[in-house]
Amino acid sequence: MEKAIEDIEELEKIEEEDEPMIGISFNTDTEMFMYFKEYGKKKGFLVMRRSSRKDSDGILRNVSFACGRSGETRSKSTNILKPQPNIKTGCSARLGAGFGDDGKWTIRSLNLEHNHPLLTPTKSRLFRCNRSLSAHAKKKLDINDRARIKLSKNYQSLVIEAGGHENVTFIERDCRNHIQKERRLRLGDGDAAALQNYFMKVQAEDNRFFFTPIGIITDQDKAMKAAIENVFPNTRHRWCLWHILKKIPEKLGGYKEYRDISNVLHCAVYDSQSSAKFEETWHHMIVEFELGGNEWLRGLYNERYRWVPCYLKNSFWARMSTTQRSESMNAFFYGYVNSKTTLKQFVEQYSNALKNKAQKEVEEDTRCSSHQLPCVTSYAMEKQIRDVYTISKFQEFQQELVGKMYCEFVNSMGCEYIVREDVKVDTWKKRTFFEVNCDKENGEIHCSCSRFQFRGILCRHAITIMIRNDMEVLPEKFGLVDQW
Repeated sequence: MEKAIEDIEELEKIEEEDEPMIGISFNTDTEMFMYFKEYGKKKGFLVMRRSSRKDSDGILRNVSFACGRSGETRSKSTNILKPQPNIKTGCSARLGAGFGDDGKWTIRSLNLEHNHPLLTPTKSRLFRCNRSLSAHAKKKLDINDRARIKLSKNYQSLVIEAGGHENVTFIERDCRNHIQKERRLRLGDGDAAALQNYFMKVQAEDNRFFFTPIGIITDQDKAMKAAIENVFPNTRHRWCLWHILKKIPEKLGGYKEYRDISNVLHCAVYDSQSSAKFEETWHHMIVEFELGGNEWLRGLYNERYRWVPCYLKNSFWARMSTTQRSESMNAFFYGYVNSKTTLKQFVEQYSNALKNKAQKEVEEDTRCSSHQLPCVTSYAMEKQIRDVYTISKFQEFQQELVGKMYCEFVNSMGCEYIVREDVKVDTWKKRTFFEVNCDKENGEIHCSCSRFQFRGILCRHAITIMIRNDMEVLPEKFGLVDQW
């Protein structure tokens, strides 16, 4: 009885505090969600993201947050005599917000009426949406687990350190889930050697397979990063550029100058032919749009050598010979590991991926043997490439050959040439300059865009200089690169 009275007094005290109102604005949708979640924690209901809508440019425009007991859930139990517990009550409490022209997120609709009892903060802090493990807690859990301390004692040490259960933001189940995830990413004794032996075995059985683990590409998972550094200390760990750029609307869409920020960011990534140029463009973007406080961008910059092309092109690919680069493309291309994939699972997925790739190559070879694309120019190099490339790769080369019309020789000094290209970006054009080194006698040609190093296709800038120097046939190293 006394406990019930305490709960009622606690709820009455909370109701006196300020509540959300239509018209209140926030800088980002995340900030608004955190505000509503904290409000729900105080009032005694869990909060969930209900819906969202993006415009044609992929920019988030509308969001709604709802009580976690909204909607209805159908029982998945096949035995009607053993129904599963159901949290849903069809509660209609929710908050709707929109992104305005002022760059702010504003509450536009609001319903704070619930159809179920509310809990006290003491209990609502245990909702899943209100629980989290701090970096300190994760580190201590990992250390104790490696020392083979039981989970119950591991968890209890954190509770004692915090001064009681009421002061921790997680429960024992959260600790168990974290430890299990870390264990999956942690290879046991001999697992690293087994992985190496697997690749060597495949290489011995198939002379077309080349293995060195030169590099592994993953998303930005910190646990995976630590595991790779521990297991493959000599392997270069890179981040998937596609995954990073895919997050731009989510991470930067809340800024009023989003379109301009996105354009400058893409220019920094794709148009920077040197690390110095990237640094210049990046810092200009940070200062111009006042992005110094953006944690996501700061984290990307600190790890730029893992994902920015102008840093990567001077790394392991640049130091490999053309033959090595060609033969190792198979191994590198399938070296992508998702953070949800354990390294043991990766071995199985790698094997399946190679089989699928081999099958696709057979299908492509069959198609190429019965079909042939016509040449679009009279240059001998086009026919030369058509005779050795698959149809899809030949089409890539044709795009570069046709793209030559947008390129123009500017000047030269010895073997160094400057080529200007008119590039169209959305509705406007810009002129970009590239450095091409061409040694006709030795059959060497390199371009600062590094397209050949990344795609195995000679670029339009190099083609422009070759034709200018009457080199209508490509040296063998450029014409016979691996058709991956």
